[in-house]
Amino acid sequence: PDKFPVDREGFKDETRLLIPFINKENKVHALQGRSFDPNTKQKYITAVLDEELPKMWGLDDLDDKQTIHVFEGPIDGMFVENSVATAGGDLTTVTKCFPRDQLVIVYDNERRSPETLKKVMKAITDGYKVCIWPDSVEGIKDVNDMILAGFTPEQLKEMIKENTFSGLRAMMEFNRWKRVGNLKSKINFMRG
Repeated sequence: PDKFPVDREGFKDETRLLIPFINKENKVHALQGRSFDPNTKQKYITAVLDEELPKMWGLDDLDDKQTIHVFEGPIDGMFVENSVATAGGDLTTVTKCFPRDQLVIVYDNERRSPETLKKVMKAITDGYKVCIWPDSVEGIKDVNDMILAGFTPEQLKEMIKENTFSGLRAMMEFNRWKRVGNLKSKINFMRG
C-alpha cells in the first residue's frame, strides 16, 4: 500500500496478481504485479530485488538442456513448457544467459503493431529462431488469449514448434505474416 501515490503518473493502489521471479537457487529476485483493471495506464509493475540477476521469469523450472521458449510476459510462459519471460519487449536479452541456438523467440501475435514488427524483424536479422504465428490465430493477441479461446497448452507448444523459423525461411514467413495483417487492416478500413 502507498508504494505508488495516485498523483504519480496515474498510479494508484489496486489489487494485482503478484508473480514472483525465482532464480535457480529458489530465491525471489524480482516481483511483477499485473493489474486486473483493463483501463489501467500501467498494466505491469516490476520490482527488481537483485539487480545482479537478469530480470527473467521461469529460471526456477527450466531445463537448460532443452529448447527454451522466450516470451514477453510470465503469464504466456506459464502455458508453454520450458519457457522464460523477460518482463519486457527485448526478448533477445536472454542470450546473456543461454546460447542463441537453444532459444525460440515468441513475440505476441500483433502483426499490425509497428513495434512488434520491428522487434520480430530484428530477432530474425540477428539470427534467432522465431515463432511466426499462423493465420489460424489471427486476431488473438497472445498465448494467454489463445488459452482463453480454447487452445490447450499441448496444442500451443506444437503450434509454436511447427511455426518456428530462422534465416531466409523466417524472413519469408515474416513477410507473409506482416502482409496478411496489412491486407486485413485495409479491408477492415474500407468496410469501415
